[in-house]
Amino acid sequence: MNAKKTKALIIGLFAALGLFAIVMMAIEIGANKEKTANTLFRGGILLATCVIGILKMIGKKSGIRITPEWVSDHFEKELRGAFEGEERKNERGRLLFAAACYAKDENKKAEVHLSRLLPLCQATEDFRSVLLFLALCNADMGYSKLAIGYYRELLRYDPTCSTAWSNLGLLYRKEGKHTDALACYANALESDPENAYAHNNMATAYFSLGEYELALSYAKTALSIKADLFQASNAACLACHLLGRAEEGQKYFRISVTNGADGSELAQTIQNLGGVSAEPARENGIPAPLRDALTDFIRKTSRPFLRACLPAMGTNSKLGGIPVAEVPVDSDGNPMQLLALIDCEELMGLPCFPKKGFLQFFIADTPLYGADFDHPTVQKNFRVTYHNSSVEQLQGISQPAPSPQFPIKGRFYLQYALSVAPMNDEDYRFEAQMNQCLKAHGLPDFDQLEGDQQEYLRGAVHSEGHRLGGYPHFTQEDPRRNAEYQRYDTLLLQIDTHDLQNDVKIMIGDEGVMNFFIPSENLRRLDFSDILYWWDCH
Repeated sequence: MNAKKTKALIIGLFAALGLFAIVMMAIEIGANKEKTANTLFRGGILLATCVIGILKMIGKKSGIRITPEWVSDHFEKELRGAFEGEERKNERGRLLFAAACYAKDENKKAEVHLSRLLPLCQATEDFRSVLLFLALCNADMGYSKLAIGYYRELLRYDPTCSTAWSNLGLLYRKEGKHTDALACYANALESDPENAYAHNNMATAYFSLGEYELALSYAKTALSIKADLFQASNAACLACHLLGRAEEGQKYFRISVTNGADGSELAQTIQNLGGVSAEPARENGIPAPLRDALTDFIRKTSRPFLRACLPAMGTNSKLGGIPVAEVPVDSDGNPMQLLALIDCEELMGLPCFPKKGFLQFFIADTPLYGADFDHPTVQKNFRVTYHNSSVEQLQGISQPAPSPQFPIKGRFYLQYALSVAPMNDEDYRFEAQMNQCLKAHGLPDFDQLEGDQQEYLRGAVHSEGHRLGGYPHFTQEDPRRNAEYQRYDTLLLQIDTHDLQNDVKIMIGDEGVMNFFIPSENLRRLDFSDILYWWDCH
């Protein structure tokens, strides 16, 4: 029996006992009026006990007395480092009081105190704690938009806060934005791989998308971290049912009920789903171990990225157009052309990327677009610059118009969409990563599989289009096969050919793609002096 049902049962028993006391007093007074005072005294004590019991249960949260010590212990992770030091003792006390209000479901009261604390925040830890509880309070009160805003602001201060990413994903999922939710959960797991709730959230998101193998895999991982998380065993049970694995589903059903799930409700959900397997048609004839290996591969390699969509309005990020800071010159002394400007304040979902300032990508206006394929890391005819200031405060810099050969045929503003995807078969690490998953399921290496099985694995994901982060797309091959370039492990920017119905906006050679890579440690330091620039085409 779960806590809510236990609480309701106890309240019901107190109510029944109180009613019994009233009835017995009435009967006894009617039978013997001389003892009315004694009867009222005894019955009153019993009735008062029942009323007090009911009031205590109504005001009780999981049978726990909310004290400052309990708050510090229960929310240790959420409060860690906030308002530390003797001189900030008062602010720390106010934060603990607000957290206690939240724990007692006094969300409005907590929000008032947190809002007053927000201007007093100084350190990252201060902002993280105050913004986190503001988001939690608003989410509980049903103000999802406000909660999302607070989580987004929090993640600008601490982009590695796993709890914030996971909770933000839940809010996006409520709005039906399943891809955004998945990317948030992926960030949560990248920050904290042992976050059982993030694994469970991944499971429920993939379940909603009909990816039952992935849902089952994430649910199992959540249970391996937190064995009593019945929400995860619920997801595993339902996924098994839809995959036609009734016996395995019964195992997870028993786990759920043992850990407090409502068995009748779960059974009704199974009945409502029906017994039809929902495996995609493309998997017909594919051995189960191969499907399982692919599921593991997707789980282990999935990374969030930002899809850059054009054209957009009301943004500063753009492809082509006029630069807003100094223009570098190429090896012949000619001004380079602006390829892209990225306003980092518009980026959300890539923890290692800058949270403010802007990046500018320049290339020489030459037939090779400033690339040197023998020395692709030498910024001689291309340049990436970073400025820690606001784009809106700067004026455009005049420069000659680009030639007809320049790949960007105009100026196109960008809007970003958070997404998540696993490694594709064009990445030089694909076979090594896939072989690990194949081996774990007793299968031969990728190059020893039959042709249709290889195609099944290759066709699982694609990475075309404009993007920041994630995995790159190539029309030829990954230049990082060369061991010298393998430290460039992060895709900074990808620009793809954009030619729809003869409306040519971007043409890179013969329908090619352009990539900029950076070592992850350099990106964290905001050091853009070491970049690998490459493009190829058909």
